[in-house]
Amino acid sequence: MRHKIIGYIIITGVFFVLQTSSLSICRAWGFTPNFLLLLTLSVTFRESETFSAFYGLTCGLLYDLTTQSTIGLRAVAYMFGAYFIAIAVRTVFRPYFLTYVCIALTAIAVSLLFDYLFYILLHGAFSFKAALTHIMLPQFFISGIWSYPIYYVIYRFHLSLQRRGVL
Repeated sequence: MRHKIIGYIIITGVFFVLQTSSLSICRAWGFTPNFLLLLTLSVTFRESETFSAFYGLTCGLLYDLTTQSTIGLRAVAYMFGAYFIAIAVRTVFRPYFLTYVCIALTAIAVSLLFDYLFYILLHGAFSFKAALTHIMLPQFFISGIWSYPIYYVIYRFHLSLQRRGVL
């Protein structure tokens, strides 16, 4: 258990720095992907419901601390989302990559729509068309492109833990 937690801390730390750094090598079209959401979703496909919920809570808190949003709002959303998606993967869906891509793209779209609605509530009217073309679509595409490397990193880490007999 200790090796697994240390490994996830290192992976999360690396992608957290890549997401929050202004000179990130992952930046495209002026945006960085939402690595913390993608990591949370990848972990839900490999770990138990409880571990996924705690990991989602941690990633959500990190996201809330780096953005100027309400502390705990994204953390609770990530926690419950990870918990219910992990249950759905165990009971309804199969843990395949295509299922992950569909869930990840849906979660990214919902997250971006939530950010837009939250921004309207706090700052007033902002054109949906302008937000869609200049903010939401570039973030959606860059996060969608990075969904495979994130999934692969978590998959390989989980596979290495299984081969060593840690899991």
